[in-house]
Amino acid sequence: MSASPSTETLHRVGIIGAGAMGTSLAVVLGQTLEVVLVARDEARASRITTDGVHIRGLGQASTRPAVVRSITDLRRSGPLDMVFVATKTTAIDAVSDELRPVLDELGGRTAPFVVSFQNGIEPARRLIERLANPRVLRMVLNYGARFGPDGAVELLFSHPPHAVGSLDPAFRPACEALAMALGRGGMETVVADDIQRLVWFKGILNAAMNPVAALTNSAVHE
Repeated sequence: MSASPSTETLHRVGIIGAGAMGTSLAVVLGQTLEVVLVARDEARASRITTDGVHIRGLGQASTRPAVVRSITDLRRSGPLDMVFVATKTTAIDAVSDELRPVLDELGGRTAPFVVSFQNGIEPARRLIERLANPRVLRMVLNYGARFGPDGAVELLFSHPPHAVGSLDPAFRPACEALAMALGRGGMETVVADDIQRLVWFKGILNAAMNPVAALTNSAVHE
C-alpha cells in the first residue's frame, strides 16, 4: 500500500465546491498551503481571481487561491496531495463521475487522498463506492458559514475541535497531516479513531435541533 502523506509533504490541495463551506476551507488551508479551488460559476470565479477569498465574523483571514472552472482542469495545477469534496451530498454522484477518470493524474506518485468535507451520515462511503478508491478521509465539522452581501464568508458559529478520520486505520498518517494543516490555519482539528461515532452523534444532534429551529424560525446557534 502506498505511503500516506506526512506533514512535510502536504503542500498543495484542491477543493471542489466554492460555496460558503468550500470557500472558508480555502481560506483556512490557504494560510499555509497552495490551494486550487474549483469554481464553476463564472462570476464567482472571476471575483475570487480578482479579490481573493475572505472570512469574517468569528474570525478574520484572507487568501488568494488559484481558480479553475472544472474538476478536469485540476490536472493543470500540478500534483495535489488531497482533493476536498465540499459540495452538497446530493452532488456526490456527479462529482465522482467527473473526478474518477482523472483522479490518478492529480497526484504525484500516487493518487491524492479525497476528503469528504460534508454533512450527512455516509458521504465518505458513497465516495469510496463511486470512485472505486478506498483513499477517502471524512471530516465532522462543528461550524456554520454563509456568504455576506459582499461575497465574504461570514462564520456564524464554531465549536472546535473539528474531527477527521478514515474507515481504514492505515490512513491515520494522512489524517494527522490534515489535522495539523488545518490547525496551522486556525481550524482546531483532532484525529478520530472512530469517525463514524462522531458522524452519528452529530446526526442525532441535528435531528434534535433542526426541527425545533424550523418550528421557531430560529438559527441553531442562537
